[in-house]
Amino acid sequence: MLTVVAAIDTSYWATMKTTADLEHLAELRRRRAAFFAPNPAAEERAHERGLLTANERIKLLLDPGSEWAFSNGLGPTPLRLGFGEIHGRPVLYKAHDNSGGASAYNLRSRVNMRAVGHIVDKAALPMFYLFQGAGGQIEDHIMSSGFSAVGGQNVGSRSSVPRRGGVFTAILGNSFAPWAASVADFSVMTPRATATFVSPFIIEFATGKRPDLYEMGGVDVHTKLTGQICRRAEDEAEAMETLRKCFSYLPGHAFESAPRIMSGDPRDRCDEELRSLVPKYPNRPYEVRKIIERVVDRDSFFEWQPEFGMNLVTGFARLDGHTVAIMANQPKVRGGAIDMNALIKARRMVKTARTFSLPLLTFCDTPGIMTTQEEEHKGLLTETTVYISEKMESEVPTVCVTLGKGIGMGYFIMGCSDPEAITFSWPTTQIAYLGPEGGAAVIHRKALAAAEPDDHRRMLDELAEPFRRNMNPWRGAQMATIDNIIDPVETRPRVIQAFEALRRNSSGRGRGGRR
Repeated sequence: MLTVVAAIDTSYWATMKTTADLEHLAELRRRRAAFFAPNPAAEERAHERGLLTANERIKLLLDPGSEWAFSNGLGPTPLRLGFGEIHGRPVLYKAHDNSGGASAYNLRSRVNMRAVGHIVDKAALPMFYLFQGAGGQIEDHIMSSGFSAVGGQNVGSRSSVPRRGGVFTAILGNSFAPWAASVADFSVMTPRATATFVSPFIIEFATGKRPDLYEMGGVDVHTKLTGQICRRAEDEAEAMETLRKCFSYLPGHAFESAPRIMSGDPRDRCDEELRSLVPKYPNRPYEVRKIIERVVDRDSFFEWQPEFGMNLVTGFARLDGHTVAIMANQPKVRGGAIDMNALIKARRMVKTARTFSLPLLTFCDTPGIMTTQEEEHKGLLTETTVYISEKMESEVPTVCVTLGKGIGMGYFIMGCSDPEAITFSWPTTQIAYLGPEGGAAVIHRKALAAAEPDDHRRMLDELAEPFRRNMNPWRGAQMATIDNIIDPVETRPRVIQAFEALRRNSSGRGRGGRR
């Protein structure tokens, strides 16, 4: 009798369990369907404004079929979070979903963010932010309990980025307090997007005047004036492709190597045109990108911040398939002199190279620091000191090529003659503390002041001639501050050989390569 009762009891509970499971699975399916359900009205609104939806952006960013959405059982939230792959490598993404309105953070989205934050730290994966949002939801943040729940989470998390992987950000719509752009290793922005600290309504309340969003934080502002955005994209599809392309140059995180992608460009390729690209007369402008493109693997140069600090060209390229960071003076703009914006740009590139253990290749042709009153008032002295300090601590293999002038502190800012670097020089370069005319003008200022105006130019040229004779690179080679003077034609194979030697020498010494 007891056996029969037990059998009946087991069957009853088994039935109940199965029913409960089915109900739970049905609820899970319902919530997933709601999470991924299309919203035609929201899509139409976005498209009318020239924008894409979160789902459309994610599909453009990730490899087809690789998305795995996180916490989709929560139902619709202002944030879409998950895993995916780019070029077959795993990444995390966070996309703002404005289908329900302004896509402000609310309590539900913050819970989701906190959970993903733990995964980010543990998984050591790159993070891709697709940003369009109104910051925090005021109703949730107005009390200390809501505000303190977020605290410095977004900004403070940057300290752990080198441990977990890179941060890549696209600003794709009106964005307020887009911390992801400020901490990004690479950022891109579209013409229909804005990025400001607060919304114009808060500014209007405080000042009585509502600013124009695009004048305050549009793509022209951030690519040309502030330098906070690395590249502009003409539309969102180009923005996603730009993020994917940038990621192809970088490792998944700081403790692995960047992928090697061979282009078929011979490592021993020489280029006769390199002999004619730098003008015979040192003060004449030329386009330094033509030299970069002839030295690196063909079609591999990917420029950063092309509209900011244009007297310095920075970016990534490949040499024999290996990623290298690039810095080059641009004689077409301000003669290649280094000003405050160029220093900011250089420091960012050095920091990126250090974070991801990328070798650094520099091309030097600069008359030195732009020491105007305007630049001095920006804090040029401090910025120069900070940059040189960070450059000395960067601990990445560095190869420098002096193309034309290497004058004063500008020569050292480009890393030339650093004992830890390999420094090449073309035979026609001029390297000195001051340029020949500047040096002669300082030393012989009394004689020049007494000269007749018609004789001033001729006299200055004559007095500068001894300086010119002593500025050639042969003296540097004799003093071992220049490692080799090379024919411009052979620049590519010599640079590849140098990086190979530095790479072998730095193996087993940690990320930076120095003991």
